Amino acid sequence: MEEPPKPLASSAELLPESEGPLPQIIDDLRDAGDEEVVTVADVFETIGGASYAPALLVPALILITPLSGIFGVPTILALIMLLISAQALVRRRDLWLPSMLLRRGVPTRRFNQVLDTMDEPVRWVDRFSRKRLNVLISGPLSWIPFLLTALICIAIPPMEIIPLLSSVAALSIAFMAFGLLARDGVFVLLGYGIFAGVATALLTFLSSTFG
Repeated sequence: MEEPPKPLASSAELLPESEGPLPQIIDDLRDAGDEEVVTVADVFETIGGASYAPALLVPALILITPLSGIFGVPTILALIMLLISAQALVRRRDLWLPSMLLRRGVPTRRFNQVLDTMDEPVRWVDRFSRKRLNVLISGPLSWIPFLLTALICIAIPPMEIIPLLSSVAALSIAFMAFGLLARDGVFVLLGYGIFAGVATALLTFLSSTFG
């Protein structure tokens, strides 16, 4: 009889009092997986003890990179982020993903190339972050980034018909997740602004095409 899947992390690990720096997460990911392949399970084993924020941030960053050009990757990443944001919205005690997603992987060499692409922009953004506009990342407003992330993930498949729009949408998720991670409401606001732009572009395209 197959054992029930174990949660990726406990609630105590998912919602800590403080977070580590974003560059440290990128550095930790270099040790994920083995010499041949890095799976989704490897990634979440590395970052799963932090919080919902990095659990969303990492796939969002990957979706911005050239790795998103691999067939099926945007859909898989969108599904992962949708499941994470849904669990955050219902305040699930344990973060969980189905085994069929956890087994998905990419070659380690390709994954490390993606991390190299992320490295400098991530460190540049991290230098400008500080704790501010706490009202946007705590209390009743803290659920908004997860709700918008879920909406974006649902819309990513039709976004594929518009070049680069899904990557821009992922940038919105990345800013919101980073804002939660760094407790910086300014980055959350930037994510909201990009979301508004993406929504406008998608609605305009659909209206002109099918209207």
